Amino acid sequence: MSPDQTTDDAMEVIKRVHKAVKEPFMYQGRHCRFDSSFGVASSAPLPDDPGELLSFADAALYEAKRAGRGRVMTFTPALHAELKRIRKRSDQIQYGLEKGEFIPYFQPQVDARTGMISGCEVLARWNHPDEGLIPPDEFIPVAEQIRVVQDIDRTVFLQALDALERLRAVDLTLPKMSFNVSVGRILDPDIIRSVRSLQINGTQVAFELLESILLEEEGAVFEHHLDLLKECGVDIEVDDFGSGRASIIGVMRVAPNTIKIDRRLIQPMVEDDAVCGLVQAIVDIGRTLQIDVTAEGVETLEHAHVLSSMGCKTLQGYALARPMPESQLAGFLQGYRPLDLSEVSSKSA
Repeated sequence: MSPDQTTDDAMEVIKRVHKAVKEPFMYQGRHCRFDSSFGVASSAPLPDDPGELLSFADAALYEAKRAGRGRVMTFTPALHAELKRIRKRSDQIQYGLEKGEFIPYFQPQVDARTGMISGCEVLARWNHPDEGLIPPDEFIPVAEQIRVVQDIDRTVFLQALDALERLRAVDLTLPKMSFNVSVGRILDPDIIRSVRSLQINGTQVAFELLESILLEEEGAVFEHHLDLLKECGVDIEVDDFGSGRASIIGVMRVAPNTIKIDRRLIQPMVEDDAVCGLVQAIVDIGRTLQIDVTAEGVETLEHAHVLSSMGCKTLQGYALARPMPESQLAGFLQGYRPLDLSEVSSKSA
């Protein structure tokens, strides 16, 4: 638009374009419809570099897309500050990958029947040189924007397998290791070759997929890769089950070995009969479909007793073990004593 036009003028143009784009049309005998998102940036006077204004509009467009379809977002000073933060964080993440700052942490899991260690979940942590240990929710959103999540997945995966070899060197092992993996990692053409080349006898490897992936990924390539991974002996787990809108049919389509009940259902269950009933229903569904059930967010032994009485197979949470670095894992495994879950009947009566 010309320099003498305002943001309001731009909004009027957007309204007309948006209305035109939403009009349905015929293509190869089918009714089709598009939606659109818009980013708006203005400056008075115009910057010396017009490309800068375009980059501001592009940043506003990204925010509009992230907020949902059919949105309009105007570039603001606050958005500018956020853009600078993201750019700085992006550079730090790239540098961190080059310098090996992303490391695995291990959270042991317990068999709900025997109280024995049955495996662990491998969690990504960023060992930032200035900020210390950074959890995934503080770096994954930016890593997704710059498309390096699968690189983080890969480096954490390989480091965890190296840690497993060091455990074996001192006569320790883990029955199972579960890894959070992104869609990009599942679709990585190299993943099948990497898994086939692994020498991990005695330890079951599992890949965890967020429940939301069941809604987003329905392509033949995605499902084919899952099938190939299963053929290679990799277990597939659906993480955060019960947190979204994925249907039982969606779960059956993926045919996972395990579903992990979202911690937001586990934590209130001992005080809320309705939530407790819902958790029991999920466990029963798993039993019917011959799918193992893991409970995340087990923060008290009361949770552990109740979940064990329900028939949940695996427990994971702070009441049992916190995530720990490799340097603490061997000592934990050597000193671990099986939990006594014999109080189940009295706790759940």
